[in-house]
Amino acid sequence: MDNENQSETIGQKLHDARVAKGYTLDDLQKNTKIQKRYLMAIEENDFDALPGDFYVRAFVKQYADSVGLNGQELLNEFNHNLPDTEAPEYVDRVMMIIRKLVRFSERLMSGVKRLEDMYQLSQSH
Repeated sequence: MDNENQSETIGQKLHDARVAKGYTLDDLQKNTKIQKRYLMAIEENDFDALPGDFYVRAFVKQYADSVGLNGQELLNEFNHNLPDTEAPEYVDRVMMIIRKLVRFSERLMSGVKRLEDMYQLSQSH
């Protein structure tokens, strides 16, 4: 099925499934632990209101699964409408964070080693 020829958006599809299940946004918030404002943003296709590109896909999948839709199929169907979490800028940002974490852990381990050495030295006197 070619979604580009359809007028239904991912937000509308999720909204309709939620209503068909008889769920309110408050019910869905309790079930998914996703803040109501994010659920509303998803239904309005306002993905910029979510905390990051990764969360768009994660929240949409969880929302879909919670209202009886197949979350992965929905992500695949509307893939072109969702942020690309493998875009170069996203990957670059994630890699920068990983490098910072690696440097931090190296410094931390170096500090632990120095403390161990100091402790050993103090015990030998």
